[in-house]
Amino acid sequence: EIMKWTEFGLSKAKKDGKNMCYVFKTEDYRKFQRKSELIKCLHQAVDHDFVGFEVHFQPIVQVDKNRITSLEALLRFECDTFGKVTPYEFIPLLEESNLIIPVGKWVLEQSIQAVCSLKPFIPDLKVHVNISYVQVLKTPILKDILNIINRYDIEKNQLVVELTESGFIESDASFTNFCKNLKENNILEYSLFPYSLFYVILFLFQHLLYTF
Repeated sequence: EIMKWTEFGLSKAKKDGKNMCYVFKTEDYRKFQRKSELIKCLHQAVDHDFVGFEVHFQPIVQVDKNRITSLEALLRFECDTFGKVTPYEFIPLLEESNLIIPVGKWVLEQSIQAVCSLKPFIPDLKVHVNISYVQVLKTPILKDILNIINRYDIEKNQLVVELTESGFIESDASFTNFCKNLKENNILEYSLFPYSLFYVILFLFQHLLYTF
């Protein structure tokens, strides 16, 4: 056990930067263990046809007409080891491990399937799907989106792409081109993740402080 603690402490000190020391804390080690085990569970879930993952759909209602106009896709995860895990914990791990790439594509397909299944009842129903900056930077995500839309034969404007706030802050040419290509391919719109405005304001405020 002491060797494991030592290895953890050494790794932590290296991550903090060169010529740094780290004072071992049991709480830090427990967090590290939980993170490692949870990533293993996520890997296993992906390898076994996404067992444990579920996509829930939150309706968005047009109040004046008393009708559902769109759905928001919400990813959930549960496993035997940890039970139900909050998205605020498992989604960053999906991004860190690149598992968000297969999981994100699976969520996209599940979402389009939901639109198709409800088409007889709400023909113009839209679905909001969150796309991670990892997918934008590391995969041909636009091609994946168009392939799935064509496969299920829905209108392009029935998909609303939402981008994570981290993707906005860390934006580069890939991010900018992706947004441009969405419009060129007549995807209805791209909208920032609901919490993005807060993060953008915070980021700009920090930048101004640094500048002055």
